[in-house]
Amino acid sequence: MNNRPEIERYLDSVQAKLWLVARPYRSEIREELRNHLESLAADYECAGFGSAEATQAAFKQFGKPDFIGRRLAYQWFKENLMIPHRIVSFVISSLVVLSAAWLVFASYMVFSVLLKPGSFVAWGSDGAKFEMRNGVATLAGGASQAVTVFHSPLIPALVIPFLVIFTLAVYGCVQLVRRNGNSSSPS
Repeated sequence: MNNRPEIERYLDSVQAKLWLVARPYRSEIREELRNHLESLAADYECAGFGSAEATQAAFKQFGKPDFIGRRLAYQWFKENLMIPHRIVSFVISSLVVLSAAWLVFASYMVFSVLLKPGSFVAWGSDGAKFEMRNGVATLAGGASQAVTVFHSPLIPALVIPFLVIFTLAVYGCVQLVRRNGNSSSPS
């Protein structure tokens, strides 16, 4: 009864679909399937079937090997890898959202000073004067002529990339939540 080549071929077909399963577990799964198939075939033999007929009846009751292999691989993946994968995805998505939010907040804080009516003046250690007035930054050093170093139309060019990153992060989190909500059925 242990030397049924049909069972070994069936198990080879099942194992071909277990590429996702870690190697040590594949042999355990194979051995368990072999025990169930041999037991089922033995039950059919006790019921009066011939050896070949009992094996075929066991296969029929067990199901198609490709389906069994895919289902076992999915179940193993779901039990062993899905939760850590979800945790890592959630942490990375959270970090992206927090980073994007921080960039938007920092940009707002910096540019609110630039756009704020009135003036902001800072003096450098070498006597240079940095002045913000109505969104235009000027840098003057001693008796030299003032030079415009920053102008407010540049602000949208700096803020827009941060808003794009933030939008993509939110979209990624929404997709992650949708995918996790639909994970009960295999694809």
